[in-house]
Amino acid sequence: MVLPKIRVPLDQLKQRYNEVVYRQEPKMIPLREDWTVFSRVDNLRDVVHQCCIHDGQPLSEREPDNIRTAITGAALGNLFSETIGTEINAGFDQLNDTTDWVRSGELASSKIQERLRLSHNAAGRMQEVPRGKVASGFIVDIEGVEEIRGVRFAKVLTVDEQDIIDQNVDMLTRAPRLLGQAARRVRPDLVYATLLQNPELSDDTPIFDASRGNAGEAELSTSSFADAVQWIRTRTEEGINLDQQPKFLIVTPKLENAARTILRDRELNGEQNKIQLRVESRLETGVIDPISDEMVSGSESRWYLIGSGASFEFATVEGRPQIGRFVQTRGTWGLAHDVKWTVGLVALDWRSMYRGNV
Repeated sequence: MVLPKIRVPLDQLKQRYNEVVYRQEPKMIPLREDWTVFSRVDNLRDVVHQCCIHDGQPLSEREPDNIRTAITGAALGNLFSETIGTEINAGFDQLNDTTDWVRSGELASSKIQERLRLSHNAAGRMQEVPRGKVASGFIVDIEGVEEIRGVRFAKVLTVDEQDIIDQNVDMLTRAPRLLGQAARRVRPDLVYATLLQNPELSDDTPIFDASRGNAGEAELSTSSFADAVQWIRTRTEEGINLDQQPKFLIVTPKLENAARTILRDRELNGEQNKIQLRVESRLETGVIDPISDEMVSGSESRWYLIGSGASFEFATVEGRPQIGRFVQTRGTWGLAHDVKWTVGLVALDWRSMYRGNV
């Protein structure tokens, strides 16, 4: 093995590394303007050699020794972390989730926290105040207290010495992107698993229940959809109208065409309040609950209408998934990157959600 004697500048090393990782056509760049010698960084092995040189470490005739030296140094870790971090974030941002119809919130910690469900009181209406009189206090009732707890989700991705020897650049690009997508799926998986499980709220009644009037039994049709819209719009408390409007129709792929026809006809009839359609395969195929790790079955005829009021809150401690780096030396030599995300989900209110055929 011929070991390199030239120290490639960091900016050129980074460029060559990116060309290797992303399988780009190498650009021949001289080490110095007046030199005719070109840098040779054509594969991950060359990257390892140059990282050892930049870290001030001697090169060995044994390739595994060079890899272990580079892994415990700074240069290789910085190169790998920039690529892996970029790909994880790109994968996370690539997929859609429930951001548009589920409220986003913050968690102070992983401990159980409370979310209050407020309701209108008859004394909460605005009233005329005669001259010389004092306005009465605005009163709301606490109808329920829902609990939310942060749950930590995490995975570790390791690029080990065997990956480097085998020139497995997919572990630096495709694998991190898939990890980012896995992190992104936590939110919709939690939301739709909860929708399908239909848990009880603090009043010991499921979110969707016949006693609430928001658990329909009819298949999606013009008539059943109109009933759901009416139910959302006519919610009152103590004679006070909640002024809710239907905002999202969520259906299975099986019902997509029927849903599009209903919404199109609705617009053609002059309805100004536009309802957005969301087609969600989890409702039909089922979804694995991220917390219990158990499969929650779906139904091809399931549909939901979500109103403008509060429905769910998805809250996080960190905001976005956090990425860390460490060296693995037990059983394998490699650079590991862990992704952790502490999140929680809570159903806030039932008055803005209607479920169709189960």
